[in-house]
Amino acid sequence: MRTRNAAAGRSFGVWRRAGWVVGGVLIVGVVGMSGCAEDPVSVTRSKDAEVLAALPAGIHPILWIPEINAAARTHRREVRLYLWPQGVDDRVAAFQGEIRMAQGLQALDVSFPEGVLGAWNVVEPGRLRFAGVALEGVGSGAALLLRLGPGPALSSEVFQVTVERVAAAGTLADLTSRVVRREHPVVVRDRPEALRALLSRVK
Repeated sequence: MRTRNAAAGRSFGVWRRAGWVVGGVLIVGVVGMSGCAEDPVSVTRSKDAEVLAALPAGIHPILWIPEINAAARTHRREVRLYLWPQGVDDRVAAFQGEIRMAQGLQALDVSFPEGVLGAWNVVEPGRLRFAGVALEGVGSGAALLLRLGPGPALSSEVFQVTVERVAAAGTLADLTSRVVRREHPVVVRDRPEALRALLSRVK
């Protein structure tokens, strides 16, 4: 499992209390990544917002793929994984899973946003395992940041996202049963933080 610093102490306590073994891989350190500057987004009308509003209750793995990054020839295309809580009041504090990508896709870089301690490992080409802890909860922000090299055009069909474990902030209650499973993840072009704000105003 790849790591970038030795700030493992606090997060190890979370994993132990949750009773998890992360993908059979021993975590010897955990990443503490600084946040990335967010692109300003102004969403007034969005088909993505309609899609998200219609999702059934549960925790949905969602990929944000900006339109500019979807093209096959674009270098260092950014993709972000969100754990979208639809009708779930608990905040996600810990998560574990894997992403499988179509042949020809390669992760050039993997990181975690500010507030998330995590570790990741490319098990084999096109298969990425990850685990993260957000002591204050992930909230509406991204759980994982990917930068992909050129390859197939990016769409839902070229990804499979499996979220194996999820725990709630504060209580560490097991929320895994609330994860909505589908063959391919929901993909949005508008940034989910902006979509969340838009949906909150509509209610």
